[in-house]
Order: sequence, then structure tokens, then C-alpha cells
Amino acid sequence: MDPPEMIMVDCKTFEELVQALGELVDYSRWVIARQDVEASHKLRPIVKRMIYLLVAITEGKVPEAGTVIEILDRVDDEVEGHLAHAKSPEEEAALLHEYGRFLDTVQELMQKHSGNKKGL
Repeated sequence: MDPPEMIMVDCKTFEELVQALGELVDYSRWVIARQDVEASHKLRPIVKRMIYLLVAITEGKVPEAGTVIEILDRVDDEVEGHLAHAKSPEEEAALLHEYGRFLDTVQELMQKHSGNKKGL
């Protein structure tokens, strides 16, 4: 089996990807504020996949990349488990709010490293 072909992503493109993730996170927060659990449930895997892709781009350049993936997996699993057992719409909304705060942290980390001019 041949190894995957590698491509380079310049810093400007990476910054645009991080900005797109930021817009997606903003939209996710808006959905959470509206307490739209169904829409939030549909957005979570998309946000998670975007974060995975951005972390893959930074692999080897950002020491925290592996940790971000581990934490993202754990938090996403916990949110999913808690949502499955939520007893009220208010409880679901609170869980989604916490998930939104987590996404803010991930977004800040990605923005911090998007200014890295060494190349990714």
C-alpha cells in the first residue's frame, strides 16, 4: 500500500481554514443558544471533523495537536452520553452550552497557532 501523497498548506490558507472553523463554531454557538438540540447534534460531527483536519495539518509542528484530539474525543463522547440521558430540554441546553465553551477553547488554540509563519 502506497503512503498518502503529502501536500503543504501555506500559512494564509491555514489561517483561512481556522477562520472558517471559527465561523462554524460561531454558528454552532448560535444553534446552541436557540436550544436546537437536533441541529446541534448534526453540526457536532462536522465541527469535530474540521478540527481533526486542522490538527492533522499541524501534526509535527504543534506539540499540543495530539492532546487536542484526545480531549476532543473525550469531551465529544461525554457530551453524547450525557445528552442521551438528559432529562429535560434545559439539561440538554446546559450540556450544549458547555460543549460550546470547549469549542471556544479549541478555536483559540487553533488561532494561536495559525500565526505560525514557519510553514505547516
